[in-house]
Amino acid sequence: MTMTQDLQFGELIHQSGYKPDSHATFTGTYKGLPVIIKQGDSHLRHEETVLQAVNYTGIPEIVGYFEEKEKDVLVMKRISGVSLSRYIELGNNWQSRKLPLKEALRIVDGLAQCFEALHKAGYLYRDLNLSHVIVDGLNVGLVDYEWCVKMDTSGLGRVDSRAGTWETMAPEEFEVGNTIAPMSNTYTLGIVLLQLTTGKNPFFVSSEEISNSESQRLRAKELHQQLQNIHTGSKKIDHILNRSLRPMPEERYQSVAEFRGALIEKITETKKTPKTVSF
Repeated sequence: MTMTQDLQFGELIHQSGYKPDSHATFTGTYKGLPVIIKQGDSHLRHEETVLQAVNYTGIPEIVGYFEEKEKDVLVMKRISGVSLSRYIELGNNWQSRKLPLKEALRIVDGLAQCFEALHKAGYLYRDLNLSHVIVDGLNVGLVDYEWCVKMDTSGLGRVDSRAGTWETMAPEEFEVGNTIAPMSNTYTLGIVLLQLTTGKNPFFVSSEEISNSESQRLRAKELHQQLQNIHTGSKKIDHILNRSLRPMPEERYQSVAEFRGALIEKITETKKTPKTVSF
């Protein structure tokens, strides 16, 4: 398909930090329909394939795919809400505002359901950027699937690219050729829960600390492998976090369903308290 004037670009959601300026995600409209517009290269064809395989409300439907001279454009139906990075006021140093526990649990559970739907379709998630998580008062959606990995019949996948957001990747995702599995995604969910409940990410490496990007990547990998026990003040949250973020995959929650089971138990507990949290 060739892009026409029917496609109108709106607000920038995410600009890639390691790709050309043409690689970015926007809100917009297509023939008056609210959409998400993702610009990139031909690798977006893989994302189109992934989206076609999944049927879940938090994962957008494809509207069209356009091939331009210097870029490809994937257009998806817009999911209502704002990006999670904007909602928590995420800074360049991965500092953010802390959310009330009930709200943090709701958002992480919504993201977990997106991952669960993806696993059922035969894919593992890679490269979670919080700008691509969309939240409102009721729902949680996810609008980026470019680096998802196809699982084999045993539920395993292989890292096929160094692309990724180091702050949200499991340790095994850092090297091409490594095996990843559903517990790699439960690790990522643990990181999001940690960010939302503490306002910090222990895996961030600043350019002031280390200027070379490859050295930053290696240092981030070390931090993932050396993480000490986490203490947030809530024993149950600490248990979820410390199990999710264990360096060895076999020691983590083995599936998103198992992770959600622990999370839902905590959500149920918070519902028993009289305090209410507004969005």
